[in-house]
Amino acid sequence: MRRGRQMAREYRLKPTVEIAEGVTLDKPGIYEWAITYPDGLIRRYVGKYTRRSRSMREYRANVERILDLRPYRKASPKGFRHVHRELAAAATEGRSIILMILENALPEDLNRREQALIRERGATLNGTGAPTGLSQRFLA
Repeated sequence: MRRGRQMAREYRLKPTVEIAEGVTLDKPGIYEWAITYPDGLIRRYVGKYTRRSRSMREYRANVERILDLRPYRKASPKGFRHVHRELAAAATEGRSIILMILENALPEDLNRREQALIRERGATLNGTGAPTGLSQRFLA
């Protein structure tokens, strides 16, 4: 007997997705997560992708692991990056999260463009960073 089609899972990370004019998801590019904090501050994380699903699927999976108290990986159970914890805290608290696809870049230019945009856009969530009080609960 064939199993019926399963319903899509309801994910807790539900960002607003914006794509800059002229950008296509079919080519490698640069994306930005922008998280709004209770004091109105917006903190950013800039990353690169070669496959269009990476920026959403992998972050969504990591946020779900954090919220379900599951390990990052067997070999590195606490290996979540700072941005994963911040996204989990924001999703839990219902704060604004925007995933912006900023630009396309040639594969050989991705690293250079990513680093330039981290500086230009003030991406304070890149790197390890000290956890905010909001995301500290996801460190254990």
